[in-house]
Amino acid sequence: MNVGVRVDRKLGHATIVCLVVVVGLVKSPFLALAIGLIACGQGLLTQGEAAAVGSRTTSAVVQSIFCVVVISTLFTFFFALLGI
Repeated sequence: MNVGVRVDRKLGHATIVCLVVVVGLVKSPFLALAIGLIACGQGLLTQGEAAAVGSRTTSAVVQSIFCVVVISTLFTFFFALLGI
């Protein structure tokens, strides 16, 4: 199995930069939505003292990082199927 980096000599630097910007603009709203929903959900579940706020904040951050990794992975597979 030959796994390597393909370089298309026809694509110029400007084209590659444009593709990177487009991919970032497509992924960003989905990542923001996931982070916002997780943070709001954890905030609404908070009850009790200040320690509970810290605990929920930590939980929200961990869940958000996990979701960002998963969503980015899914987009990577999707864009790989499209050949981007």
